[in-house]
Amino acid sequence: MQHKMVFICSPYRPENRDPLTRASEIQRNIEMARTGCRIAVERGLIPIAPHLFFPQFLSEETERETGIRQGMQLLALCSELWVLGRKVSDGMAKEISYAKELGLPVRIMEKPETAAERLMKAVKE
Repeated sequence: MQHKMVFICSPYRPENRDPLTRASEIQRNIEMARTGCRIAVERGLIPIAPHLFFPQFLSEETERETGIRQGMQLLALCSELWVLGRKVSDGMAKEISYAKELGLPVRIMEKPETAAERLMKAVKE
């Protein structure tokens, strides 16, 4: 049995300039992406979240564009894109635009932790 792959699109980079605030903001962003991934897995889908994977070994400062390009290749393999949160970063905007070019459904979850039940009903396998 082959499962559908969904691309998890959510902010990664913090917006705040204060180092302590940046650290907590990036942690919140990571948790939101993890929540979206968890929802996907619970639905029997395979989450693709390059922004959780690539920062483990790519430098955000010097290799960001490499990660974005490779993430776009992964997006092309997915069945749909899930936008998490209310903020849309520049990188997210590129992903959303590309998903639309590919004709992929784009689902929006402003608060994934509370939208999980609605999403589960909306996503049909």
